[in-house]
Amino acid sequence: MTTQAPLVSVLIPLYNVERFVERCLNSVFSQTYSALEVIIVNDASRDNSLAITEATIKSNKKEDICIVISHPQNMGLAEARKTAIQKSTGKYLFFLDSDDYWHSSNYIQQCVEKLTECNGQVLIADYIVDYPKKQVYHSQQPASNSGKLCAHALLRGELQGFLHNKCFESENYKRNALEHKQGQNMLEDLRSIFPLFLHTDRIDYLPSPSIHYEQGNENSYIYSIKIDSIKQLFSAIDDCKEYATDLLGPDEFKQDFEIAYLNAAKMLYDKAPYSQYRLIKGHRHLRVEQIASMHYHPLIRYRFRCQLSNSPIVSYVGYLLCRMERSIKRALRN
Repeated sequence: MTTQAPLVSVLIPLYNVERFVERCLNSVFSQTYSALEVIIVNDASRDNSLAITEATIKSNKKEDICIVISHPQNMGLAEARKTAIQKSTGKYLFFLDSDDYWHSSNYIQQCVEKLTECNGQVLIADYIVDYPKKQVYHSQQPASNSGKLCAHALLRGELQGFLHNKCFESENYKRNALEHKQGQNMLEDLRSIFPLFLHTDRIDYLPSPSIHYEQGNENSYIYSIKIDSIKQLFSAIDDCKEYATDLLGPDEFKQDFEIAYLNAAKMLYDKAPYSQYRLIKGHRHLRVEQIASMHYHPLIRYRFRCQLSNSPIVSYVGYLLCRMERSIKRALRN
């Protein structure tokens, strides 16, 4: 790769990931693509994450490409990403959570070549979910390369609204993505990229795994469902809905937003204790009749319909079915 190769910015938030961060950084430092700047934002980690990060940078002799920034206090994932974006100078942006890691050493090379070939602005790749004893491959091939149609697919859950399995042309991202909002740590990926897709004519696809998405990090936001988490999930969709309505009117994405609210509720039900069911089902946008439109197995749709029921008995049946489903999934993964 010549020195004229476009600079790539790799943005890594860091918070209490001492078990994972060395693996993450090694997957970056082993990339065959050399025109990198790696921006690591330590969000006031309370463990040895920062020390391990600095040692890994030093042992790989990557001090010249790494920028480490430390927040004086914990400000959340969204603010850490915002800090990294503001510091970035590359033509392309890659987001990588510090408990995840890239699948192959030529991943960036593949992405840059594909975007250069297509003169593209957004690239989606597949990903692998790492459970404690099993890995599951997820294809993310869009049904269409239209940005607007991909935005529809994001809301319906047909495409994942992750940042970390995508590559972005930096100027387009900074101009069109919604700014990362402090305190918005649930679904903040979707909140950022949904508007971006609306302003991107073409979405390209790389039929290759991008990252390994770690499911064993107990410090991850998705494992700490609280009342504030419920508000954050629905707030992220509210922001997307407001943006789409202002841009295109209320009808273009109406049904898709109803499904997005239900998908968010299902995510919460999958993790939340029964004591929080009332808070989830109280959200004003949840329409039970839309469950039939969701891409789930009929038994899961039935369980979800029970959970949303106003009858405490039926709702508790839904909770028990959810517990059974969790146990079955756990057994299959092991």
